[in-house]
Amino acid sequence: MRANNLRAIRPGSLVEHTRHGTGVVLQRWGGWREMLPDRQTIEINGELIYDVRFPNGIQSIHRSRLKEVPVLRAKRVLARL
Repeated sequence: MRANNLRAIRPGSLVEHTRHGTGVVLQRWGGWREMLPDRQTIEINGELIYDVRFPNGIQSIHRSRLKEVPVLRAKRVLARL
């Protein structure tokens, strides 16, 4: 699946990751500009990076590695937490 075909995930959504398990999306990164020591400006694209809280801590993960949990299943999982 190509990255530009991925739908955005809203903060608060429940997601699954193969290594970290089930987590809650905290926020979505954005793009920004950074100046290097030689005064050259570079643009950094973090548009598809999400901060997700998993049981083992917060991880920053690309959207392509996250699977959204369907709403009905998410409500059952959240009720157990």
